[in-house]
Amino acid sequence: NPSYTDIHRNTPQKGENKMATKSMAEVNSELAKKFIEFLENGLVEGEWTKPWIFASGFPQRFNEKEKKWNSYSGVNAFFLMIEEMYKEYNSHYWLTYKQWVAKGRRVNKGEKGTYIYRPNFFKDKDDPEVVRIRGFSAYAVFNFDQTSLEDEENGFIPEPPKASDKTVSDKAGDKFLSKIRKFAPWKIVDQVGDRAYYIPAQHTVYVPPIEQFTDARYYGTVFHECAHATGHKSLMDRKFGTSMAEKNYALEELVAELTAAFVGANVGIESFPENDHLKYIGHWINAIKGNPGILNETFKIANRAAEGLFAIAEGKGDAFEWKIPE
Repeated sequence: NPSYTDIHRNTPQKGENKMATKSMAEVNSELAKKFIEFLENGLVEGEWTKPWIFASGFPQRFNEKEKKWNSYSGVNAFFLMIEEMYKEYNSHYWLTYKQWVAKGRRVNKGEKGTYIYRPNFFKDKDDPEVVRIRGFSAYAVFNFDQTSLEDEENGFIPEPPKASDKTVSDKAGDKFLSKIRKFAPWKIVDQVGDRAYYIPAQHTVYVPPIEQFTDARYYGTVFHECAHATGHKSLMDRKFGTSMAEKNYALEELVAELTAAFVGANVGIESFPENDHLKYIGHWINAIKGNPGILNETFKIANRAAEGLFAIAEGKGDAFEWKIPE
């Protein structure tokens, strides 16, 4: 599986043309609008019909320097996965128009690109050691399924995607969770019942045993509760809130949902938002509408939490930097 990537993997590559420069506020507004539309369109008569089910990996981009495919991360990864889901693309490969040409393919007539965003970094004039962000560059990328083979002899043709039965990837899930259970600084207790939850004061996750589940929801449930555990005061020190009426409470649930989705996609297991989380959707929409910047911040937190879970699984949790730089 592709590992989680740092922001340097999202720097422009050869053949990528900058389309526009946008401010942080503009990017936040566009992302918020798209995410709210995604939430609202997923609800039909009170039932969640289009959850973020990402079981076969992260969107991929080609790194010219390393000559290999790398994963997108954070916000860009999530929204490209949404595009794949809604457009029913079978491929995870995304390149710019020029990059597809360089790989012996052409973008089909009439196809529209999907914009991704990258920060423009600059060094502080008073302190060259400090790197700051000045706006974002927007790039249009196209999915492999939007292209056709131009160079029949040398054109890029990916390996067929592995079939998915949309149930449980036992080996991958069990291997990952066995490492989390072994190395995590919190406890995971199997407890018969109909609830899964995390208690910050005990720094303990309680989850029904796998025998009570009929599909991959077991893994997504544990990922979700472990995501909450990363918010402990000794780690990311997030403010959980104590009731659903509090903004922090609802946004913490969104962090956990996104983290579970990111981890599930990387491990190769579907992450299903539970029906009882539908009650948070209205709170998420209102919070994002009131402050579009919250969404980008939430993605940063979820991405860092997911990175932390993978660091723990690799036995490197003690050295992981849980705090997000200001």
